Amino acid sequence: MGQLIRTAIGYLYQPEDGLDLADVKIEKGFATINLSMIPDSSAESSLSDKESVEALLNSVAATVCNNGLYEAGFLLNGGQFSLGGVTLEEDGYGHYEAPDLYNQPITKEEFTVLRSLMTYPGEKPVDTMLESNQSVIEEYPELYSLIAFAGDTGEYTSPQELDNQVKLDAGFNMVPDTYTCNSQPELYPDYPENDEFLAPLIFSIMDDSFTPKEWIETAIQKIWGEGVSCTHENTTIYTYHEEQGVYTPPHRGGAIVTEPYFHQIEQTEDGYTAQVSYVKLGAGGVLDEKDEWIPVYENYEQDATVQELIEQKLSRYQIKAEYDEAGNLHLISSQLITE
Repeated sequence: MGQLIRTAIGYLYQPEDGLDLADVKIEKGFATINLSMIPDSSAESSLSDKESVEALLNSVAATVCNNGLYEAGFLLNGGQFSLGGVTLEEDGYGHYEAPDLYNQPITKEEFTVLRSLMTYPGEKPVDTMLESNQSVIEEYPELYSLIAFAGDTGEYTSPQELDNQVKLDAGFNMVPDTYTCNSQPELYPDYPENDEFLAPLIFSIMDDSFTPKEWIETAIQKIWGEGVSCTHENTTIYTYHEEQGVYTPPHRGGAIVTEPYFHQIEQTEDGYTAQVSYVKLGAGGVLDEKDEWIPVYENYEQDATVQELIEQKLSRYQIKAEYDEAGNLHLISSQLITE
């Protein structure tokens, strides 16, 4: 139960904020939760009003009551709980009942309203592990980001032909999740400065790291244009929660990064054409055409085996990108070069 309570607190405050669980005592289905608060900490500063204090108490009490206990009470630093305009009974228990909102599932429509408060945060920073891409990013940043975010799509003569999973994967390549936005506000200033209003959604999926479906839709249209849509479903990595309308990640590392290698870029009257191969890089080095590891971990393009892989063995595609009437660049097609 202590671990569950710490998890609930962790959705709202980090350990360095100065708020923690000192201990919890359970007797006849009643939990007495003793919270510890460091004086003059950031948590104490943020818990200065009734609304923020009740958000904390509601979340913790709901966690307790939804995991086998009947009632909950609170102490603060071993004594009476009194904080931010909320004072509980001085009976050694500080009896507290969470509102029904936190103990009952909210509706699908209410989840939609919560998501509508989350403005599209923008794209992830463009990065590369291939040295040659540094100059591409500097000279053709818009083209590079579209091709890099789209990933290895295979062939298509129209975006409408794209496999649904390919489009979803591209969306996840392009946009951050809520945890990333929250922890890096300098990169995502459009994300809400205070996202405590997401507590009902977070507790519904038991995860504070998620991506709203609307962000994925926006990302896909930024890559391929407004006429391109997707069907929301599980991917090989992300889990889709239909009722809440969000995706959660697997929370594990070791992912393989797929990067474009540019053989050629030409500017056309309507946009660009680029000849590209896709290189798979990971903790084991570089994957060859048979998905076997080449043990090279830096200066990839200077390795003879990797260079042979890129120039002679990997598939090469000609990708077209064109500007729309509003001046936005989108990918149009990807064709395998067979010569």
